[in-house]
Amino acid sequence: MSGPKSSRYALTAAQRRALMITYQKSVIRQERVKLSALLAQIENEALILQRNARDQEKEKALDGARLIRQYSPLLSESLSDDLDALSAQSKALRSARQAVARTQAVMKKNAENAEISREKQLTQDLSKGFGTTLESALNAKRDAKQQAHQTRMAQLREVIAAAVRNETAAQAKKLLAQYQQADTDAFRDTLFTTSIRPLFRQHQTELDQYSREEAEYRELLLRYSDLCEELSVPPEPLPWSPGAMKALHERIEELEQRILQREEEAYICRALDEVMQEMGYPLLGTREVTKRSGKRFRHALYTFEDGTAIDVTYSDDGQIAMELGGLDDQDRIPDEQETIYLCDAMEGFCTSFDQIEEKLRQRGVVLKERIHMLPPTEENAQIINTEDYRLSASPSMLDITRHTGVSSGKKQAYKDEE
Repeated sequence: MSGPKSSRYALTAAQRRALMITYQKSVIRQERVKLSALLAQIENEALILQRNARDQEKEKALDGARLIRQYSPLLSESLSDDLDALSAQSKALRSARQAVARTQAVMKKNAENAEISREKQLTQDLSKGFGTTLESALNAKRDAKQQAHQTRMAQLREVIAAAVRNETAAQAKKLLAQYQQADTDAFRDTLFTTSIRPLFRQHQTELDQYSREEAEYRELLLRYSDLCEELSVPPEPLPWSPGAMKALHERIEELEQRILQREEEAYICRALDEVMQEMGYPLLGTREVTKRSGKRFRHALYTFEDGTAIDVTYSDDGQIAMELGGLDDQDRIPDEQETIYLCDAMEGFCTSFDQIEEKLRQRGVVLKERIHMLPPTEENAQIINTEDYRLSASPSMLDITRHTGVSSGKKQAYKDEE
């Protein structure tokens, strides 16, 4: 039985792993190209900053050189066939891109301010020798204890403004009010020792944790943006928040699965194309169809016998259909003689189909689901219009009168009908 048939195929575990390794290596190569471009930019910006910045700011320009020394080895590391090692390399490259981008932003800002800094330097040089400013004089007269009080209150205000948790900000507000209302320095010192200093430590711990999570988030966001770019889908806005991490992980996993599915389907298509041509069925043409529903199909037409071809249809849900038909340059249905011939050809394709699936298995492609396999009946005989395809070779149209590869019984049937 070898009429029209529709199936879904999948990769073996070993072939899927090999495909994932190949894909991960391609991702690393793309990451290296992006990192290399960033390092080249930062090297140029470091030279500009060194040339224009003041002496005390030139140290910032050296950050670029340090980053180049630190991350350049990532561009030439050997690639193994271990998925965990490849994943670690990809993560390291994304982290490097993030670090370089942050430093690049700082260096750009410094370069923009370099000219302003030089102009200000002249004013500062003129002010030297004229004594301290009024503010400096007032500060010099302040009592050291008063300065300490002012510093503590300023730090509390910073905690209120920058606290990660609302509870920490509320506690800082309460302590600031108590500190300002205190009557004696002794009470202020006690309050600082017992409550304010521990709050500062707590705040710093929370900031460090927040910074680590934000750095991880930005690294994930970079991965998310890369995946969206690869799939040509617009990235959704995902502003940073502690709760956004879970959502971002889920979206990345979803996109990675889409890419893996795409890679698997592309591999199956390549494998089937190789098998068809290996068996002596050259590619005749291709076409793509999009239905009103949005569902997409890709057709590949392979020459079978003289005047016939196998139409392989790939749908966007992974389904693959194979149908044999006669060739013509117009839409029509086969006549009676052509129908008999096409039924005979469909039966002949049965053995070839078994061989096709065996060769696919050798390439790590196995049957996942047989959707249908219809018999080679008259209802399934068809004519394929070559005008619907982008042809890569000249087709031989179906012509019953010149076919010689039909069984003698079939030939006699044609003559009797004539």
